[in-house]
Amino acid sequence: MRAIGSEQDQVDKLVNKQLHFTKFFIAVTILLGILSPFGIMAFSGMGVYDLTIQSLFWSIHINLYRSNWEFFPLYASYLFLPYVVLRIAPAYMLYRYYHEKATRKNAVLGVIIGDFVFLIGSIPYDVLAFVLALPIPIFPSPFQMLFGLLILWRYPIPEAIRIWDTKFWWENEPIDLSKNRLQIMMKTS
Repeated sequence: MRAIGSEQDQVDKLVNKQLHFTKFFIAVTILLGILSPFGIMAFSGMGVYDLTIQSLFWSIHINLYRSNWEFFPLYASYLFLPYVVLRIAPAYMLYRYYHEKATRKNAVLGVIIGDFVFLIGSIPYDVLAFVLALPIPIFPSPFQMLFGLLILWRYPIPEAIRIWDTKFWWENEPIDLSKNRLQIMMKTS
């Protein structure tokens, strides 16, 4: 009886360890979504080159003459708030995946959506800047996406086995009709 209890204790310890890792990964994903920069923008005008690294709560402006840190910029609160809401989606999908409420494929899609929206939003601006010969590209910084994909790759959970048949009809073995006819004829006679 003691052996069964010790095995159960080991399983409980393993489950608790996995829950601690899950909470840590989700917390780091949320912090990366809120605090990490959305992108890096390069500006040029009147011989001065300026580089801006932008987040919701802070921004850094660097040029040849000075650098400027700005905390809680007012324009970022209404400009980047929709992106922050979308950057919570990867943490939510990781939570669902590690609690076995979502598949790995759905978790990967949820993680990609967080930074992919900003990438898609910056492409028209980059194309317009290129067409108009403006040196103002925006480079998204996918820290959260890379972290989420790394976690999903390094710490997968075992997928549940489906009870029903997952093969398509054309992948099944062909049925030998002559054998079935013979059995039918033997049963009827």
